[in-house]
This record gives sequence, structure tokens and C-alpha cells, in this order.
Amino acid sequence: MAHAEFERKVNEIARITGHSVEFNRSGVNHAVLNAPFTDSWKNREGRKEDRFYESVSIRSENGRLNIYGWCPNAKDGSRFRCEENKITVSQEKTAQQIAKDMARRFFPAYRQTLNEVVEQVKEYEVFMDNQASCVKALAGVCGVKDIRDDGRGNLTGFYLYNSLARGEVKVSGGSVTIELRGITGDQAKAVLEALKG
Repeated sequence: MAHAEFERKVNEIARITGHSVEFNRSGVNHAVLNAPFTDSWKNREGRKEDRFYESVSIRSENGRLNIYGWCPNAKDGSRFRCEENKITVSQEKTAQQIAKDMARRFFPAYRQTLNEVVEQVKEYEVFMDNQASCVKALAGVCGVKDIRDDGRGNLTGFYLYNSLARGEVKVSGGSVTIELRGITGDQAKAVLEALKG
């Protein structure tokens, strides 16, 4: 399929499906359709935003259009290809026929997968928010200002150096690991007594 014909057909598909379109400009017949996926929801700062998008690739190969979706990755904000959500259609079909095929064969399963992934992303963000709150609260108790993160801005713990003890506090979600070194037997007993509850 000629590149100009590919662009014309994909632009028409995007118009029908309500997506914006970005074309790969390296001469390959490849485009990505994008549209906000979910209604606005409140982010960490309480502001509404649309940040989850349907991201659908259309690539022309061997007389067929390969159509597949992308999903957000909770760990680092990147995307991954949703391998189970793909279809192929003849590139000889009209844009209207292709859009109908996408509506019937592609979008239902892709949107279900995207819903599940978006929920996982939101759960992960709540998990990380809880972890950050816990780290800050524990650091405040010890008067520590130097808090570690994992390189992606997620707070993970801190080192404890003072006249009474040395050690490390690590937080994963709501689970806390405390390692103390150089404390006296009486200090260890006091810590263990406090844990008896």
C-alpha cells in the first residue's frame, strides 16, 4: 500500500473512531491512534486530569493491516504492547469497514484489558502513596531529613545515625523492616517490650 493511501485511510479511520492520529515519518506504514480512555479522575494532588489513553497501532504488512493496542505500565509509566488484543484486516477494505471491524473485534477486548490495567496502575499508585506517607511519618519520629527513594521518586526508607543507635528503616507499601545496630541490651528490651502490644 502506498504511504499516501495508508495515511488517507488511517485518517478516515481515526475520524470515524474519534481518535487523533500520529504517523511514523520514517517511511514505514505505521500510525498510532490516541484518545482519552477514562473519564477524568483525581490525581495525587486532587486535580482532575485525563491521563490514560487508548493507544492503538495500525501497521501495514503483507497486504494486511495489523491492529494492536498498548497499555500503561504501573511500575515506570512506560507502555507495553497488549499481545492478546490484536486483529488483522485486509488493507483492501474501506476505512468504514475497518472501523466497523475494530468496533466489533478489537475495541471490546482491548478496552476490557485497558480497564484492568488502569485499575492496577491506580492500585499501585495508592500503594506507593501509602508507602511514602509511612516513610515520612517514621522519618519524622526519628528526626531524619535524608529519605531514600528508588530512583523513580518512590520513597523507600532511610538510614538512622544518632547517638543512641545506627540502622536502617525500609518500607514496602505498609510493611516496615527496621534493623538496629549498636544498641544496648536495655534498648533492645525496650523495643521488644513496645512490640508486645
